[in-house]
Amino acid sequence: MAANALGAVVYVPTMVAAGYGVAYGLDEYLKEFERVVGRVEHVVLFGAILGTLAFLGWRALRAARNRRDA
Repeated sequence: MAANALGAVVYVPTMVAAGYGVAYGLDEYLKEFERVVGRVEHVVLFGAILGTLAFLGWRALRAARNRRDA
């Protein structure tokens, strides 16, 4: 248990510092990446919403046809 706690105390700050260092060094590239990903994120979200609505509409139509035929 002591080794696990010591490992966490050493590992977590090391990884956080490494991530901060990489992000600091790639600042300009990351800003451009965030801008592009932000646009893609909106398109994917819009597509997911449209796909969900289309699927629910299709299921509702199919259920209505099955009730009518039965």
